[in-house]
Amino acid sequence: MATIRVENAEVTSVMKTGKGFRIQTMYKIKDGTEVAEKWVVWTGEKVNVGDVVTVEGKWSKKDERFTNDANEEIKYTAYHVNDTTVTRSAQPSALAQKGEAALREQWPSATVDEAPF
Repeated sequence: MATIRVENAEVTSVMKTGKGFRIQTMYKIKDGTEVAEKWVVWTGEKVNVGDVVTVEGKWSKKDERFTNDANEEIKYTAYHVNDTTVTRSAQPSALAQKGEAALREQWPSATVDEAPF
């Protein structure tokens, strides 16, 4: 089985069972459009939505399908990381960076840890 390392990925959701979570990274394609790369990480490691992590483990994929509310069958391939080592990154999450950018646009002199009003 192949091993994989996903660096500086943002935690987008945590499994209710506490046995895994989903992460996402972003990259730009040739035309400049940003595309999300999503992974399911299986581990007992405790993380929170918005945390930025680096994960290493065994890579696998699973073809999945479900029927949506419009009664359409949706098929996709899910990428999984198993037997995972999780390291927290010092890099802030993309969501936090966007929030700070929006704050700076409205109130250029404000600091992030204080209310701008």
